[in-house]
Amino acid sequence: MADDGPDRKARVFVKPNLSGSGLFGEVRNLRNQVLSLLGASPFDPDEGMHFGNEGTPHHAGGSLRMSGDGRGVVDTDLRFEGLDNLYACDNSVVPFIAAANPALTLTALSLRLADHLHSRL
Repeated sequence: MADDGPDRKARVFVKPNLSGSGLFGEVRNLRNQVLSLLGASPFDPDEGMHFGNEGTPHHAGGSLRMSGDGRGVVDTDLRFEGLDNLYACDNSVVPFIAAANPALTLTALSLRLADHLHSRL
C-alpha cells in the first residue's frame, strides 16, 4: 500500500496472477452457452467478463462479518447475532475480501449451514 499524504487515499498494487489464463476463453464460452439455454443474450466478447483482473480483490465480502466471539454480525453457524432463526450464507460473512475466488469456501459454508439446520430439525 502506498500513501502519499493525509489527503490522499491509500492505493493497492497487485501483480496479476495469470495461472488460469488458458481457461479464460473456455469459461467465457461456457457462460454464453448457459445464458443461451436460459434464453438470455450472450455477452459481447468485448463486454462484461474481461481478462486482466486475476489476482485482484474483486470478490466482495465482509459486510456481515462472521465471528466466533460475538463481535461479528453472524456467528460461526452463520446465524445473525441475537436472532434465533435468521441465517446468512453468502460471501458477505467472510471477514475480509479474498483475492482468490471464494466459490469453494462458500460451498463449504453452505454445506456446514445445511448440516447445522438439519441438526436443529
